[in-house]
Amino acid sequence: MKLVISCILVVAMGILFWGCQSPEMTSARVYIQQKDYPAALEQVRIAEEKEPTNPDVFFLAGQLYAEMDSLVEMNQAFEKALELDSTLTKEIQNWRISKSEDVFEKAIKAGKREKWEEAIEHAKVAVLINPKFGDAWYNLGFYYQKNEQIDEAVKAFSRAYKLNPLDPTLTRIVASDDFKSENVDAAIEKLNNLIENGEPDVPIYTLLAQCYLAKDQPEKAEEALDKAEELDPDNPDLLFDRGVMYFAKKDFDKAAEYFNKTLEIVPESRDARYNLGFALFQGEQYEKATETSEQLIIDHPTDIEGWELYGLSLLRAGESDKGKAASVVAEALKELDDGLFEQSLAKLDQITAKYPQWCGPWAAMKVAAEETENADLKAKAEAGLAKCGG
Repeated sequence: MKLVISCILVVAMGILFWGCQSPEMTSARVYIQQKDYPAALEQVRIAEEKEPTNPDVFFLAGQLYAEMDSLVEMNQAFEKALELDSTLTKEIQNWRISKSEDVFEKAIKAGKREKWEEAIEHAKVAVLINPKFGDAWYNLGFYYQKNEQIDEAVKAFSRAYKLNPLDPTLTRIVASDDFKSENVDAAIEKLNNLIENGEPDVPIYTLLAQCYLAKDQPEKAEEALDKAEELDPDNPDLLFDRGVMYFAKKDFDKAAEYFNKTLEIVPESRDARYNLGFALFQGEQYEKATETSEQLIIDHPTDIEGWELYGLSLLRAGESDKGKAASVVAEALKELDDGLFEQSLAKLDQITAKYPQWCGPWAAMKVAAEETENADLKAKAEAGLAKCGG
């Protein structure tokens, strides 16, 4: 009778426990309200000795260890609680989910402040509390990536992928890693699994095409890109990739067609214009290659590869003097990059005298003049830049 009265009094005081708790468990809960977790844990340990078969004791111990970031001990306590009472499975899982979400929120806040190490620590705690927390594994990978811990990022992304193998972003990340690691078959398997069972996007198909090209299966690569183009026919990245694929197949006319399509959407794309010029050159359309590479060096006056292509195109188009001069500009730009300013300036001085309409040599001359602190030469280069391009 006294026991029943005691329980009623406890409830009346506003502290609701599961049944009648031992004094140690009561004390532990009071300490928890005060956020004095070490003191609470000390009481729980005493309760463990007195009640070694009470699952509630070990459940509370697991919660306390989690609050103190002692996650190995947390898992051990929860496992013991489940051994004693398997009906606690759902409650422990619900607690893990709730607690891990609280910690994950701290990771997100740290990530927004670009505090990557702090974000990593919080995300690690979140996934240790709840190993099935896919979003936390993904963010952990992202934070590792930002902190330049690439190997750890790969591991975290892999864990996230195993929890959600039909997520396009995760599939692309892990398949890309397989591809880079030359495990192309594994990448193809992951990508095809998503295509067959999920909702693939354009990057999934373009990555699959790259994998098939690496396996020397251009027909399958083309099929993948056909499907991608059906999804997004005006995607410039896709159109560019199709141009690269046709170039690899030595279908230079088709490659040029797709690089042209890319430029229609993104006219400022340097790579698309260079590849277009190169495809035209390889297809022996030298006059068109000259026009394209000339536009490239107008847009990018100090582009070494652009000048090299321009020079070769001019030579093949029969303009040998101009082609040789363009090749000299490319050499001068390389010397400029290597810090050989006097050698570069000697070439640039000759070229600007003969082809003052070319802006690239004037721009390079200005850089060299600034590096050598030659004020007169800098003024000459600036004057040339003001008049070039005609």
